[in-house]
Amino acid sequence: MTLVGGHPYLMQVALTNLKSQEISLEELLTLAPTEEGIFSHHLRQQLRCLQDDSQLEPAYKEVAIAVEPVQLNPEIMFKLHSLGLIKIIRNDCIPSCDLYRQYFSSHLG
Repeated sequence: MTLVGGHPYLMQVALTNLKSQEISLEELLTLAPTEEGIFSHHLRQQLRCLQDDSQLEPAYKEVAIAVEPVQLNPEIMFKLHSLGLIKIIRNDCIPSCDLYRQYFSSHLG
């Protein structure tokens, strides 16, 4: 739950794989933010969305690597929130889950 922040689709993927014993919980947690992990297709789709908009990629990188919540342009913040990549806390944003923080902090520019 901590890794995916309760994201319904990611929870379904994780539980389906764990239930069918295709992967152990330890393997899932270790491989999750990598290209070998069970979320790789979803993460690559999200990465493509970020790369399609020249403003989103650097903004989300800032959010992903920050230790504290980040304040962004409201339009960019809305787009990132619409993609499900951030949680808005007052006027600041943080990654919506640890999976996104781990993956995008190493895969963005």
